[in-house]
Amino acid sequence: KWSNDHVINQSVAIIPALPKEQLLMLKGSVDEIPPPLSPATMNLLMAIGQNHQLTQLMTQLQKMPELHRTEMLTAYNSINLPGLYLAINYGNADIVETIFNSLSEPGYEGLLSKKNLMHILEAKDKNGFSGLFLAISRKDKNVVTSILNALPKLAATHHLDNEQVYKFLSAKNRTSSHVLYHVMANGDADMLKVVLDALPLLIRTCHLTKEQVLDLLKAKDFYGYPGLYLAMQNGHSDIVRVILEALPCLAQEINISASDIVDLLTAKNLARDTGLFIAMQRGHMNVIKTIFNVLPTLFNTFKFDKKNMKTLLLANNSNEYPGLFSAIQHKQQNVVETVYLALSDHARLFGFTAEDIMDFWQHKAPQKYSAFELAFELGHRVIAELILNTLNKMAESYGFTDNPRYIAEKNKMETLLKKASPHTAR
Repeated sequence: KWSNDHVINQSVAIIPALPKEQLLMLKGSVDEIPPPLSPATMNLLMAIGQNHQLTQLMTQLQKMPELHRTEMLTAYNSINLPGLYLAINYGNADIVETIFNSLSEPGYEGLLSKKNLMHILEAKDKNGFSGLFLAISRKDKNVVTSILNALPKLAATHHLDNEQVYKFLSAKNRTSSHVLYHVMANGDADMLKVVLDALPLLIRTCHLTKEQVLDLLKAKDFYGYPGLYLAMQNGHSDIVRVILEALPCLAQEINISASDIVDLLTAKNLARDTGLFIAMQRGHMNVIKTIFNVLPTLFNTFKFDKKNMKTLLLANNSNEYPGLFSAIQHKQQNVVETVYLALSDHARLFGFTAEDIMDFWQHKAPQKYSAFELAFELGHRVIAELILNTLNKMAESYGFTDNPRYIAEKNKMETLLKKASPHTAR
C-alpha cells in the first residue's frame, strides 16, 4: 500500500513542523498521537489506512469550525494530493467507506457547505482527476462500490441536487471526458456493471433526470466521441451487453424509449459514422451478435417498431450509406449472414410484413444499388448467393412465395447469377 517514495514525500512535508506526530505515525503508534491532529497528519492517516483512528476523528471533526473541518478533510501532501485521493490510490476501501459514511450521518447535516462538501468528495489531483475517476480507472471495484453505495444517503443528508450528483458521477477530467468513456473504450465491462447496477437507486433517491442518465450512458469525450462508439469500434461486445441488459431496470426509474436505445446504439463519431457501422465494416461479429441476440429480450419492456429495427439492421452512417453495404464491400460474409438471419429469425417480433421484408431486401444505397447488386458488381458471388438463399427461405417461412415483388426480385437475382461465371471471385 505504501511505497518508499511515498514515505519520503510525506516525511518532507511534515517532519519540519511535526516530528513527534511523524515519528509516532511511522511507528504505527497512532493511538498515542494527541489531538488535535494537523492536516498533514490527517492526510497521512488516510494514506496509510488507519481506519480506527479516522473513525474517531470523523466524530471529533463535527465539533470543529467548518474552515478547519474542511482543511482537515482536504489536506494535501507535499505533491498536492488530498488524503482521500491517496486512500483511493492505495486501495484503502475501508478509509473511503468511513469518510463517505461518516459524512452521511445526521450529525454532519448543515456542517459543510455544498461547495466544500463536493471539494472533499471529488478529491481531485493537480490535473483535475477525481478520486472516483482514479478508482474506476484502476478497476478498484471495492472502492467504487463503497462510494456509490454511500452516495444516496450522503446526498440526502446534505440536500445535494441532481446536477451535483450527476457531475460527481460523470467524474470528468480536465479535458471534459466522462470517466465511463474510458471504461467503455477499454472494454472494462465489470466496472461498467458496478456503476450501472448502482444507477437505479441513485436515480430514485437523487432524482437524476432521463437526460442526465442518457448522458452518462453516452459517456462522450472532449471531442464528442461516445464511449459506446469506441466499444463497438474496438469489438468490446461485453460493454454493449452490459448496457443493454441494464436498460430494463433503468426504465423502471426513468422513461427510456426504444428510440433512446437506438440512439445509443447508433451514436456517431465526428466523421458521422456509427459504432455499429464500423463494427459491421470491421467484422466484429461478437458486437453484432450481442445486439441482435439481446434486443428480442427487450421487447417486453420497450416498444420497438419497424422503423427502429430497420435503422439497426442497416446501420447507416450520416451519408445514409448502410453498414450492411460496407460489410459487403469489405467481404464480411459472416456479418451479412448475421444481419439477414436476425431479420429472418425476428421479423414477426419486429412486426415486419412481407412488404416490409421486400422493402429491406430492395433497399438501395444513395448510389442506387441494392445489397445483392453491390455484392454482384463487386464479384462477391458467395455473398450474393447468400442474400438470394436467405430471401428464398424467408419467403417460404413467412408464406409470400406468390408475392409479385418477391418473384420479380428472385428472378432478377437468379438471372444475374446465371450470367456470371460460377468461378467469379468472392
